[in-house]
Amino acid sequence: KGAKFSSFLKCFRRFNSSTSKAPSFSVYVHWPYCKKICPYCDFNRYLIPKLDHKRLQNAYLQNIEVIVNRYFPKFNKKDINITSIYFGGGTPSLAPPSIFASIIEHLRTNYTVGNDVEITMEANPTSVEGSKLKNFREAGINRLSLGVQSLRDSDLRYLGRNHTTSEAISAYELARNTFPRVSFDLIYGRHSGQTVDGWSEELQEALSLKPDHLSLYTLTIEPNTPYYRLHSKATPPDRRLSLPDLAVQEALYHKTVELTKREGLGQYEVSNFAREGQESRHNMNYWSYGLFLGIGAGAASRVALNNSANDRWALKQLLDPNKWMLALENNSSSSLEETQLTPEEILWEVLLLSLRTTQGLPSSRLSEVTGGLSFDQVINLDIVRELEKEGILSFESDRLLATSKGLALLDSVLPQLINNHKVD
Repeated sequence: KGAKFSSFLKCFRRFNSSTSKAPSFSVYVHWPYCKKICPYCDFNRYLIPKLDHKRLQNAYLQNIEVIVNRYFPKFNKKDINITSIYFGGGTPSLAPPSIFASIIEHLRTNYTVGNDVEITMEANPTSVEGSKLKNFREAGINRLSLGVQSLRDSDLRYLGRNHTTSEAISAYELARNTFPRVSFDLIYGRHSGQTVDGWSEELQEALSLKPDHLSLYTLTIEPNTPYYRLHSKATPPDRRLSLPDLAVQEALYHKTVELTKREGLGQYEVSNFAREGQESRHNMNYWSYGLFLGIGAGAASRVALNNSANDRWALKQLLDPNKWMLALENNSSSSLEETQLTPEEILWEVLLLSLRTTQGLPSSRLSEVTGGLSFDQVINLDIVRELEKEGILSFESDRLLATSKGLALLDSVLPQLINNHKVD
């Protein structure tokens, strides 16, 4: 990307040695099936077919062992610490609770899983799935993330959701009575007809429910989705198929931060807000560039061979569920696409993820994942100082972080750091 990287590589390789310390990682389990495909979603998802649940369960368990045996062969499995478990999708609340119970039990039996480990499941707030919440709690789920997305019925229909506002609120109340921890998602910036006043009113209704955690996202139009095709063809005056302009999106964001803070939910990541101690531990592991295993069709992982300090591998499961299961039934690692990350890619990833959080990137963490390097060796400090003067970044010797203003501008800030990095 324009700058010589030779000294970075030299330093990186010098420190690239495996550690005797047993690894800690989180586990993500992907359930790729849905009753209905939302028009904005680009995740690996399929309309739910008739399933052989026992076959699927066995594939999940085999998938765990394939990755661990391949990347952490030198360690006793009971010395490996599982820091969190997350069931995502798709719509994992469509799964039989017994499948998730078997995965949790397998991890507890074969690895070290603390009694207080965070175990999250995503759910849709429909009455049918809501009736299963008690069974999921008994299976071991202790944190529920509800995909509410809107508290306006007209916008729920626009987003392709199959629940109503009243069903969402009922599901949330049931969840609060069932699980120790509950979060829910809302999407804003949904269309150019959404105003700051309208969003403010809706968000205050959500906050009146006294949530401990909220995930508040702007709508992104992703390629290869029905929304992308509609959005690309949208012309005025059809306001339903176009997004708010950048000024409105920025105002929506700042109103979001203002209202959540007023209600005691601190922003700890660009799109996530929580009361103290209620942050998502699983997602914090992602953003701090921790190791994680992704199992299930299309799931991604970041692992390190024998827990090497900076030898990172990106893994991606086969997208097609049937091909994924067949590969695992043949005891094959062919269910995985494996890519060893370059030192440069590792640096970019840790910057991209860490600067999304209000904690930013500590120099100690940068040193840990790059083999002892410091900020002045890997980024252009002149650019950083310019962004400091503009109130976008804050930089001290031990930490680089985005300000509140900078968090709203990350998409434009990060390329400046990345494309103009400096290596002495």
